[in-house]
Amino acid sequence: MLLALLGAVKQEVDGLRKRLGLREVAAPPGRHLFAGQCGQREVLLLQTGMGRQRAGAAAEYLLGRYPVGILISLGFAGALRGDLGVGDLVLCQRLLTTNPSDGAACHSDADLLAQAARAATEAQCRWVTGDSLTADGLAADPREKLALGETSGAASVDMETYWLARAAAARRIPFLAVRAISDTLPQKLPPFERLVDADGVWRSAKATSYLLAHPAELAALPTMYRNARRAQMSLTRALCALTTNLASGSTSL
Repeated sequence: MLLALLGAVKQEVDGLRKRLGLREVAAPPGRHLFAGQCGQREVLLLQTGMGRQRAGAAAEYLLGRYPVGILISLGFAGALRGDLGVGDLVLCQRLLTTNPSDGAACHSDADLLAQAARAATEAQCRWVTGDSLTADGLAADPREKLALGETSGAASVDMETYWLARAAAARRIPFLAVRAISDTLPQKLPPFERLVDADGVWRSAKATSYLLAHPAELAALPTMYRNARRAQMSLTRALCALTTNLASGSTSL
């Protein structure tokens, strides 16, 4: 059975793709799929794009086409707790959404959570276990993040995890979510939709126009880049260790 990993944007999956030596294979337009062998398992890594619609469609494509035995969601997240710093990992226990009508909470597999904790420790990453909240849009303002954390009790917020977890749960596939903090609770973010597209690629014309109109936002870009790099490094180290352990055949999953 395949081990499948999904991340929304290039910055989230690129380090892992390189470290595992995965090659790009054919996929529908708008998606990037990478494949390779790790130990005794075939590994797939899919770049889904940001948000509910793209993540859900990508999961349905992958799970409908390949015999996936384990599904892992990885990526960046905003901190909803003041004790979380950039690069810290959240090993997500419950997967929640901001809209209760979307359905019941999903859960990461307990055995996968335990293995992720061992892998993160092995990779010398700082990690916590906590709940993950999936929002419809970017939580950019510190006051919004604080309110989301107080209301939900979640540790981190992103835009995809719940929908991937729900797709796995519908097929009874063991699921795990690992998120690396890329913006802390007090950090305010610019409107990313004006700067990057759904794959995280820089929108040259729109971004330039926005930054010319809001020059103060330029000062935040170097910090954002450094934070993303630090989050990527944590994800890559931990997920490489976890993938290697899962592929060794030492687990019954």
